[in-house]
Amino acid sequence: MEKFDIEDINKNRYVACISYVSILFILPLLLVKDSPFVKEHAKQGLILFLLEIMGSTIYYFPIFGKILGSIILILCLIASFIGFLVALTGGFIEFPIIYDLAKEVKI
Repeated sequence: MEKFDIEDINKNRYVACISYVSILFILPLLLVKDSPFVKEHAKQGLILFLLEIMGSTIYYFPIFGKILGSIILILCLIASFIGFLVALTGGFIEFPIIYDLAKEVKI
């Protein structure tokens, strides 16, 4: 069983991929309010954005901050790149941890 409607995917996949470009996750929510496909991608984009903020903040802590912050930011960059490509092709990937947190977001 398909999680999303094919028509919704074909119509909104280009907008959904924007969800993974940092703070631009908000644009798909404003442009396409009624698309479940876009909402799921935007919620994961929101969690990634919050993790980017957390990684950037941790980076400035002494000793292990640079290492841990860098790891978080690199993982966010990789996940964003993968999410962008998957959304662009009309797919959806449930990232570990990120998807679980995104499920709790009510938009």
